[in-house]
Amino acid sequence: MSAISQKSITGITSITTPAGVDNQLTLHNNNTTEAVKLDTAGNLHFHNHLNITGISSASNFKTGSSNLHSSGLSAASIDVGSIIKLGNAGVVTATTFVGAVTGDVTGNISGTTGTFGDFVDVGSNIKLGNAGVITATSFSGSGANLTNLPPSAPVGGASTNQVFFENDTAVGVGYSITSGKNAMSAGPISINAGIAVTVPSGSAWTIV
Repeated sequence: MSAISQKSITGITSITTPAGVDNQLTLHNNNTTEAVKLDTAGNLHFHNHLNITGISSASNFKTGSSNLHSSGLSAASIDVGSIIKLGNAGVVTATTFVGAVTGDVTGNISGTTGTFGDFVDVGSNIKLGNAGVITATSFSGSGANLTNLPPSAPVGGASTNQVFFENDTAVGVGYSITSGKNAMSAGPISINAGIAVTVPSGSAWTIV
């Protein structure tokens, strides 16, 4: 038995609309606002916000804290597979990064290869240069394998028997011995005109 009441329709198995310019079936609320429309192609339109066709489209899809809309996707985080995570704090985590790294990099970088800019600054005191040069305010640890040592500690001799400390025979640049330190040079030593060597009180410069 078919029945049509103010709030429900029952017992009707099909509705055929007559041919016309609209050729569509619409359902309206009691204030005549269109709520549902079935067009001639069989697509459903819900209140002009959700169109159900072969591919669903909408002004936005929202579930929980995620919101997919025309200008992008808003979400707390996005997991791409099981090894890539895009975080809402601007952090991307992955097991491997490939390509040139530019800008500021924080955290730990591990692996065997990588391409960076001309220089990598570690804090404000250490710089890694693309010519194989590392500059820092100080170095600590064993210097047994260091080469091109500064004039303050020149080492000479065979590569397996470095027993000679060599220095220039003339002072050509003014120098002040560090306060509280003593200095030693192999003589004879001459001091060029206009050049001064300053020995602080309590310190000594010994020429041997």
